[in-house]
Amino acid sequence: MNMIQLSSIFGRLRRVYAEEGLRSLVGKSISYVYRSTLHKAGLIGLYGSDQFLELLQWKNAGFGHYNAEPFEIVEVDPSEIEFVTGRGPFPGRFRWIDIGTVSGGDWDRSTERVDDLPVVRELMQRFDQENAWSEVSPPASDADGESMTFAAEIDREAVDRLYASIAADGYKRKRGLLKQNGHESTAAHPRFEPYDEVVVDIGRDGELLFVDGRHRLAIARCLNIDRIPVRIAARHREWVEANATDE
Repeated sequence: MNMIQLSSIFGRLRRVYAEEGLRSLVGKSISYVYRSTLHKAGLIGLYGSDQFLELLQWKNAGFGHYNAEPFEIVEVDPSEIEFVTGRGPFPGRFRWIDIGTVSGGDWDRSTERVDDLPVVRELMQRFDQENAWSEVSPPASDADGESMTFAAEIDREAVDRLYASIAADGYKRKRGLLKQNGHESTAAHPRFEPYDEVVVDIGRDGELLFVDGRHRLAIARCLNIDRIPVRIAARHREWVEANATDE
């Protein structure tokens, strides 16, 4: 773990303490350690185990109480993904640990907007406003260091290639891209590659909440693409119960 990642983690801890109090800080810290341990175990081989994934799915779905498809992919309008999920900590980093999650709480009431994410703002400047990278103004770092973290993660040449590919050939599912030579996977394990799409959660009222895939979502918006595939990571318990007959 590098210094930028550590800065982001400690910054988020400070923000949780300031906004939600000590009890929430302790709970989310324990959750982070637990999920981080599971993720590391997955990376060293357990993601390849059917039994490990079945156990994750069973635990995430209320210890088998709910029936939630862990790798469901649906087509949605990218402009409908307006807000970032409040489910955390770091839901994007642990997107493969959270497969098939059903949980209650107010995590779907987040007021953080996708358009305010630092990387999304930078990509909008680059592509929507047609600025050269040298003309793109990185957002000022937040108190939690989050902006600095996202800005440091941008591989500008790779993002330019991704934009050019989508502009020329359309937005394709990862399952199709895997058949092309030279495709670089970002999935934590080869078995996840066909499902490595933009990730969203579903709130209690059915709203789509962003989890992961900033680059692809921002580019889809810049190109005014009508529909993109997204993978559902977590569903709010109230939404699942209200739609139980449809699942």
